[in-house]
Amino acid sequence: MGFIALGIGFGGMYSVYGAELHAFNHAVTKSLLFFCAGNLFLKYKTSTMEGIKGVINAMPVTGIILIIAVFAITGTPPFNIFVSEFMVLADGFSSGNAFIIIFSALLIVCIALVFVGYIRNIFTMIFGVSPEAIPKGEISKFTIAPMLFLLFFVLVISFYVPPLLREILSRIYDIIRNA
Repeated sequence: MGFIALGIGFGGMYSVYGAELHAFNHAVTKSLLFFCAGNLFLKYKTSTMEGIKGVINAMPVTGIILIIAVFAITGTPPFNIFVSEFMVLADGFSSGNAFIIIFSALLIVCIALVFVGYIRNIFTMIFGVSPEAIPKGEISKFTIAPMLFLLFFVLVISFYVPPLLREILSRIYDIIRNA
């Protein structure tokens, strides 16, 4: 959520628009991750990462969706959050302000460190050896359907911002700029 404040704070056209897009992207992607977490809780009966291993074998669809969602939430190209973070940081680098440029560069280093931490922990959950007591198979098609719906939006917004969303974001930009 800091990227939203940062983008608005930078104040440039691309950074404010990127901040708005980031709010939307973050909401959709984080919702997808919450659905994944719910599926994992229902299957493994724990909310700790240490108790969840071998997701790709126990729940292949959830495992694949979780991998995609983690790459998306960490801002990995070509996913939607990368696009919005890129817009904010590009505006920061083009600002001409030395402080903002240095801050933007440090932020990229922090993003890389967060990415490494996420991937290390999540990949242990996904590709580790699942407990023998865990039966294979998804919980239900009804727990998969909302994840597929959100995944569709994550993937579409990664490559194409629909005209309605673009119009909404443009109007919000006008409101912020004139405030």
